[in-house]
Amino acid sequence: MSIVLEQHLGADDREPERRARPARNHRAMTTPIYAAPRITALAVTLGLAAACWIVVFSRTGAMDMGVANRLDPFPVFLAGWAVMMAAMMLPGAAPAAARRAERSGRARSVPVFLAGYLSVWTAIGVAVYALDRPHSTGVAGALAIAAGAYELTPVKSYLRRRCQAECHSGVLFGLYCAGSGVGLTVLLVAMGLMSIG
Repeated sequence: MSIVLEQHLGADDREPERRARPARNHRAMTTPIYAAPRITALAVTLGLAAACWIVVFSRTGAMDMGVANRLDPFPVFLAGWAVMMAAMMLPGAAPAAARRAERSGRARSVPVFLAGYLSVWTAIGVAVYALDRPHSTGVAGALAIAAGAYELTPVKSYLRRRCQAECHSGVLFGLYCAGSGVGLTVLLVAMGLMSIG
């Protein structure tokens, strides 16, 4: 009788262990599934940024910098602006793109997210082209001071936090990040560092 009881208790003791095995195997099987879209998103985003940097460096000799210089014809300027913005901004957007892919479970959502994000920066390029005028170093200095002051405002802090948070829309994410980085953008334009030829 005691032998039978011991065998019965031994079977009960092993039962939780048998029930736990499928859970461990399930986690081991699902981890790569969730990791794959994230890794793909990071690779696509950083690879595109690297390609854009190659284009930017290849055109460095064609850049015409200076506060008194006119911008290039609109199609040339906008193409150069879009490439430079992609090179500069995509590395910072890589974590958001990875989170978006992980949340949706599909890497196919990344191109749409990045297209929306870059469309915001491209629209800013259109505004820069429309508003740009040759200006003196005094005006450039005033704009630089204004850009620095903006960095200390609560608006900047709020937009920076939103830019670092998860966002399902590339356009909305781009608006937050563009608002956060508007001071730097104004500074670069004021100093003539974005006159791309």
